[in-house]
Amino acid sequence: MEFSEKVIMKTKPDPNRKNVFLMLAKVTVAIAICYFICSATSAYSTEIRSLANINLFALASILTLTIVYRVANANGWSIVLKALGQNISSGNALRIWITSEACRWLPGSVWSYGSRAVQARNHGASALAAGSSLVLELLLTIAAWTITAGIGVYAFRSEFAGFLQTLPLQTIGCVTVAVVVTTVAVAFGSRRICRKITSKIKRLGERFQLLLTLKTDWRMAAAAGLYYFAMCLFNGIVCSLVVNAMAPNADVPVLAVIGINATAWLIGFFAFLAPGGLVVREGALAAMLAVWLPADQALAIAIAWRVLQIGAEIACMLATWALTSYKHAAHARVLSTN
Repeated sequence: MEFSEKVIMKTKPDPNRKNVFLMLAKVTVAIAICYFICSATSAYSTEIRSLANINLFALASILTLTIVYRVANANGWSIVLKALGQNISSGNALRIWITSEACRWLPGSVWSYGSRAVQARNHGASALAAGSSLVLELLLTIAAWTITAGIGVYAFRSEFAGFLQTLPLQTIGCVTVAVVVTTVAVAFGSRRICRKITSKIKRLGERFQLLLTLKTDWRMAAAAGLYYFAMCLFNGIVCSLVVNAMAPNADVPVLAVIGINATAWLIGFFAFLAPGGLVVREGALAAMLAVWLPADQALAIAIAWRVLQIGAEIACMLATWALTSYKHAAHARVLSTN
């Protein structure tokens, strides 16, 4: 009996070693994500300096609100999980969402959703519900942004229409031709990209069919949709604070900024070739803000808003991983003393 206990003690894995390995792995992934984010935003170095012109208190306040938005928005996924009958705690759902979303900056297209589904299963969610929650969240999010964009843009439709009428026909024609040529070139010039997009759409359709087979609390799902709609409005309000901070003399209506911000989000989301909608989303935001602002100022605001959001994302990611590592270390110390 004593011999068997010694064998077990020798073969028992060292929790401290495992904890160190997990910590190193997380630090490596965090560094990689920060590297790819910095690489993606390096082209904005000139415009990023415009943030220095914002009052320090205003800048800190906007960044804080952006972090609050990111944390609050992550909580929406826990509501979606509850709608599917999954009892993952809000804290775990928040941690999983923040860490997995940061992984979308890594090369490849599976890290974000794939890591979230795996982590959800590790916390007791069924494989079917974990995958379906991503589809339901996606559909509710797109619906919320679409409604928000529609409200804001429709309210100021005359201003946008008037702005389009002031543009030279040559400019409109060149932009239209450029969009069509680029679309055709991508569609027929890269079969791999076409197959990738087609595969994504097909997988989304399959997951949606699986979602319909689950027992879903549609009232809870509707509550999640309203929650995401409130988050869209909140995000747009924070964006309007950036506009007011960088263009204090401009008279840009808050509702217009909310609609423009939502429209830019949708355009960036459907830009499959741009990670996180980078460049595409800023271009759309700047183009629509140009109805009220000079083009160069609108572009500076769009880029500053993106930088603030990336800063909030990095802060949330590092804080979440630091807290998780601390908890793992504390748990390992308890195991080692027992």
